[in-house]
Amino acid sequence: MFKCFGIAAGAVVAAMVAATTVSAQAPNFQPVALTAGSAEAAVNAVPDVLAVAQNYQGAGGGLDGLAGLSTYAAAQADLNAAVAGNGFSSYGDWVAAIQTVVSTYGYIQSAGAVQQMGPAMDAAIQQILNNPSIPQAQKEALIAQMGGASAAMAGAQANAPSAENQVIVMALMPQIEAMIQTMQAMQ
Repeated sequence: MFKCFGIAAGAVVAAMVAATTVSAQAPNFQPVALTAGSAEAAVNAVPDVLAVAQNYQGAGGGLDGLAGLSTYAAAQADLNAAVAGNGFSSYGDWVAAIQTVVSTYGYIQSAGAVQQMGPAMDAAIQQILNNPSIPQAQKEALIAQMGGASAAMAGAQANAPSAENQVIVMALMPQIEAMIQTMQAMQ
């Protein structure tokens, strides 16, 4: 159905499934304060935005998915209209909201794994330290590598979405997951 924009749909799905706080660290990403209504409206607008993408399949000669579509002057009015029906004043406002939803969703999905990794890392370090068959230099190198992973986890925690955004997105998990499944089916 959206074959020309399969890459765009795939990118959204990938972001939804694999987004972590790394996206929150991206220089152009500025999370917004979500409300229950704005988050739900952002999710609900995805099919409308993809419908605009379908209308412009092949437009502009090699557009780069939805990102390229938003730079195509003829599509901007349609994108604004598509999101206006869901309460957004512009496509840019919708993008900010859906990026925040996606980033927060990814953080929530990965938070449990990150919390479980701390004790596992501590246990692994103890095993390394207590293993007499590992040379000291190798122990130090392994522990240094693990320290880098720990630092990355700490950085992820430091860039966590606001507690308010997490609560709002957690309430929408079934809708977000249904959207992901729908988009995966379009691939």
